[in-house]
Amino acid sequence: MSKGNVKQYFPGGNTCLGFYSLWDSNINDLTKLIILKGGPGTGKSTLLAKIAQELLNDGWDTEMLWCSSDPKSLDGVIFRDLGLGIVDGTAPHTRDPIFPGVVDKIINLGDYWDERLLQQNKEQIINLTKENKALFRSTYHHLAEAKKYHDTLEQLYVEGMNWSGVDTLTEDLLQQLFGKYTPTEQGKEIHRFAGAITPDGSVNYLDELLGEAKTRIILKGRAGTGKSTLTRKIAGAASSKGFDVEYYHCSFDPLSIDNILIPKLGICFIDGTPPHEKTPGPDDTVLDMFSFMSGSVYGKNQEQIREVDSNYMSEFNQAFAVLKECKAVHDRLEDYYIKAMDFKAVNVVTQKLMAEILEYAKSHK
Repeated sequence: MSKGNVKQYFPGGNTCLGFYSLWDSNINDLTKLIILKGGPGTGKSTLLAKIAQELLNDGWDTEMLWCSSDPKSLDGVIFRDLGLGIVDGTAPHTRDPIFPGVVDKIINLGDYWDERLLQQNKEQIINLTKENKALFRSTYHHLAEAKKYHDTLEQLYVEGMNWSGVDTLTEDLLQQLFGKYTPTEQGKEIHRFAGAITPDGSVNYLDELLGEAKTRIILKGRAGTGKSTLTRKIAGAASSKGFDVEYYHCSFDPLSIDNILIPKLGICFIDGTPPHEKTPGPDDTVLDMFSFMSGSVYGKNQEQIREVDSNYMSEFNQAFAVLKECKAVHDRLEDYYIKAMDFKAVNVVTQKLMAEILEYAKSHK
């Protein structure tokens, strides 16, 4: 059997609104959910990676759900053709069983640590945990401050926009894309982050997530030029015509939509501005929203725009710096748990779970 396909994304992110979760959109339709519990360093990510690799090799398409606070660590894997997901159910994306024993199953890797060793380092563990939480609060404070500057930037651009021109463009697109389709049962929506603000900087899987699209429409323009609003209108129209839509939210402002994919039509809309700038290919369509900007208004506001943009980037960079500190503290915290873990017992649990999942997969072939 040929190897399965991989889809990678972030189900949650560090945003201007704090930690923002899109987990439910990705796992609520699953018929079997295995929830992993346990502290940092207990082997959850390693277990997930082993199972993902095994089922990939067995030919099953696999969704890899990465951690925004450590982009090299897995928070979950989903085998959608099996209706099966295995997820890290610990904070900040705490997940408890809704239908225990019927849909949901808990595996607690905390059962395999030596509590006496942890108790010996109780004070250090408590202090590091508190420090980590304080650093995350600082990260989110800087991102919230950056959002205030971003909102000011938006207003400076909004002032000069020709919105009637934008509306005409939007209506023309809607007619071109969906005019021949009649409304039907609402299509399914799924919400994800293609990228994330991480200790390693901005990380994204946009190219591979949208790789199946044959028609790429790239939106250019500054903050406040209507890219997200246009994209939402296209997505809403597609859903109303019965097409499923994948929404990819902005990793900084999760209420804003950066990209959408309409799989059945092979169409995607991409926000092609930094930090996820896209160089258009020869077959791509580029819509420059800045073309609807009044030159005189932009000229009048240019000095203020530069100043506000500088303050925005300063807060953003401070958030990245603090997030690196979060990761360093988390790594020190992990060390205490790693030293207390019985990984031979965890390997036994992994092998038992692997056998259970492979048997489950065999019954679905």
